[in-house]
Amino acid sequence: MSWILLAASLLLAFSAALWAARNSADDFGGRFFVFASVFALQPGLFAQVLSPLHWLTPWPFLTAQALLCAALFYWIPPTRLETPSVRAIPLGVLAAAGFIAILVAANTCLAALAPIHTWDEKMYHASRAAYWLQHQSIGFWETHNERQTALSFQGELFFFWPLLFTRVEAPGRVLTALGYPLAIAAVWLLARRLKAPAPVAAAGAALYAAAPIGLFLARYLKADHWAVLFACGLAYWLLESLETGEDAHPAASLFWAGVSLAVCVHARLYALALIPAVLIVARRGILPTLAGFLSGAAANGLLFLFLSNWSWYGAPTGPADMRGFYGSQPSEWTTIARRAPLIFLDLPGTARLSQSWVNLTGAAHPLRAETADVRWPALYRPPETWPPSRFAFAGILAAAGLLLGWRRPQRTVWLCGAAMLLGPVFTLRWVTADQIPDRFLLPAIALLLVAVLPLLRPWAAWPVLALAVLGAWFPARETAMFVRMWWLMPPAMSIDNSPFDEACRVLPVDARVLLIGNQITQDYPLFGTKSGYRRHIYSWGRGPWDAARFHQLLAVHRITHVLLEDDQELAFHWLAPVDAKPIAAGLDQEPSLQRIPLKTGHQRLYQWSLHTAAAP
Repeated sequence: MSWILLAASLLLAFSAALWAARNSADDFGGRFFVFASVFALQPGLFAQVLSPLHWLTPWPFLTAQALLCAALFYWIPPTRLETPSVRAIPLGVLAAAGFIAILVAANTCLAALAPIHTWDEKMYHASRAAYWLQHQSIGFWETHNERQTALSFQGELFFFWPLLFTRVEAPGRVLTALGYPLAIAAVWLLARRLKAPAPVAAAGAALYAAAPIGLFLARYLKADHWAVLFACGLAYWLLESLETGEDAHPAASLFWAGVSLAVCVHARLYALALIPAVLIVARRGILPTLAGFLSGAAANGLLFLFLSNWSWYGAPTGPADMRGFYGSQPSEWTTIARRAPLIFLDLPGTARLSQSWVNLTGAAHPLRAETADVRWPALYRPPETWPPSRFAFAGILAAAGLLLGWRRPQRTVWLCGAAMLLGPVFTLRWVTADQIPDRFLLPAIALLLVAVLPLLRPWAAWPVLALAVLGAWFPARETAMFVRMWWLMPPAMSIDNSPFDEACRVLPVDARVLLIGNQITQDYPLFGTKSGYRRHIYSWGRGPWDAARFHQLLAVHRITHVLLEDDQELAFHWLAPVDAKPIAAGLDQEPSLQRIPLKTGHQRLYQWSLHTAAAP
């Protein structure tokens, strides 16, 4: 029954998006980007509407969708669509499409087979969705990890949506992974909008699809490809707004540009860097752009996020300590500028060139906390040149787009790409261990790649496609290896409950756990992912031991078990650590707590005996 409800929900969302698309744009490209925007807006819209009453459950969600569809079908009259003429498809387009189809199929299989197992997924991407499922609301909750409440959550919504109905990870992972083929399509459509030859546009889309870091991000619950999709949509609508003719609708185009910007920012907050480019291009139509942005932000949850952050943390983008921790400092910009050109060098034979540049410019000068004796953020080093691990040949063409794409008609796309490049590079803290800012530059690479494609002749499509195949060889083999590994792995071995493997075996499936953990603890497995997420997890937060508050939390949440992750010290990344010894001593002295022995070092698990006695 749950899968039938999910199918109905996706069908309603598809119908609403298709209805809006066919009645809001005249060409296929416009309909594609309207469809993508309206589809992406829906989970955030319904989650906001249902959260205040804690009604974020399958049937109310489905009812809200049905009401929206009924309103759209009633108020918006249907538009008759003309049947598009079928033309002969060039061989270069077919070859590129076949190559892209192989990459997309492999990645989709991997998303369907692999469980949630990476650190970021278990720390806040997937655990955020599990907390929503538990609270039946996306509203703020007490947490030890502000990433779960302060960061944008468009990507997590795509994972949560199927999880709400099925309590199974796979469909949510697949829906999130659909951002990858949609972003590839967006690159193709934007290149064609700039009049790039069809084979060249297809080869450019293949080059984007083959970027190693793009394939890496497509495997996980990362929203970067969705950010690429809506960054391309923004550039498309800005181009449409510049059209002058009888069929031009500049106000409507700018409205959808604003909507695309809102969804792009909600996918990745660093897309706020697009605002200067939008202001330059849409300076004569600020009002419809602003109306679109506010409408999109109100519908998808971005405005809700900003207001929630403002209420809890005093700023729309989250706690000041977190922003300072992940942001760069002006004193670092000179060194960052020296490192920036090497972002595009990811090819064989460039290692000596990169090292020479570093030695000549002093790009390896340590930034904040970059020391040899720590693994994070790690010392800066020139990127490995083979096998490629970032953008491969797409980075080279993107660099060409940065240098050559400023001329008309691709200047608008170039502006957006340059903004998305300079923003993350100079405002984010460089963390070599986490590939930052490299993995946040995918939208910039896509836009700058598109900016250079109209300058290529049709014959260049085959060399570009050959470079895509060459660059994808190693990451595609890695994807195929992972698909085979997860396909052959026994189900019991595919469950990754670290670092709480022992606690998950001991805890009852319906336990209500008070978690006293580190900021970066991987709390997702505690929810009981293989037993329908029946376990409830409540966070202690970040404070020191307080007996009165402890008993209040026990009573309010009807706690059955208490889990202390580390009885020595609790680390909170950008805040001072908390001494856990008084917490451990306080728990030991509680007469109502019975300690359950664990072999896992420094972890402590307790059962609240009073609750057990009071249970029927």
